[in-house]
Amino acid sequence: MAIIKSDAILLKKTELRETSFLIDFYTLESGKIRGVLKGVRTPQPQFGCSFELFVRDRVVFYEKKDRDIFIVSQCDLEDFYAGMRKDIDSIACAAYIAELLDVCCPFGQRNENIFDLTDSAFRNLAVKRPKDVARIFEIRLMKEAGFLPSLADCVHCSSKNIPDNAKINIKGGGIVCEDCGNRLPGNIFVKKETLGFMKKVAGDDGIGIWDITVPAGVDAELSGIMKNFMNFHLDRRFKTSEFMIQAGLDI
Repeated sequence: MAIIKSDAILLKKTELRETSFLIDFYTLESGKIRGVLKGVRTPQPQFGCSFELFVRDRVVFYEKKDRDIFIVSQCDLEDFYAGMRKDIDSIACAAYIAELLDVCCPFGQRNENIFDLTDSAFRNLAVKRPKDVARIFEIRLMKEAGFLPSLADCVHCSSKNIPDNAKINIKGGGIVCEDCGNRLPGNIFVKKETLGFMKKVAGDDGIGIWDITVPAGVDAELSGIMKNFMNFHLDRRFKTSEFMIQAGLDI
């Protein structure tokens, strides 16, 4: 029975019986895991760390025999991301990021880039507009998870002749040339500025993505494109984004 030590970001927690929590972490060493923390909901809890959502902990865990649920034997707070908790928009964005990880990332698949992306997104919520963090995170996560729309050649005929104001075919999974865009149903228009921003954020190494400015007028169009694309290909509507719209939050 292997014992694993890892940095971990707490994404979701559920009360379990009278004294325990069932918690989803995104860990550096093992990707997304689900673990049980026993004895934490008592007058004298076993652990002295915070169990707030969206914190970074140092955890020690091991797998139960014949189960996909881990036992967490140690959990120490590393970063509360206090700057992120300055307003409801930032917290709502963190909840949206957690739901994206839940939907896009299967359990047990290690991806150091996704862990670092999540950690840096939570840190940047202290200094950047939540809507900008959300758009950058969506693009980079979808690239890492293999869901990002194809942004170079026509996804249908491989033509490199892509107009400035192009179209993304939702079902086909990417950009289409003018001819295919006129023939195929299910297209969404994408402005030159929006497509350029997507390509820049999706660059090979991802270095400096948080220094990229979201151009004026790009946010609303990009948000609609990404949500339509994810809803279709992941077959999932995002509860947090629907809640944010209903609550009038600026994400």
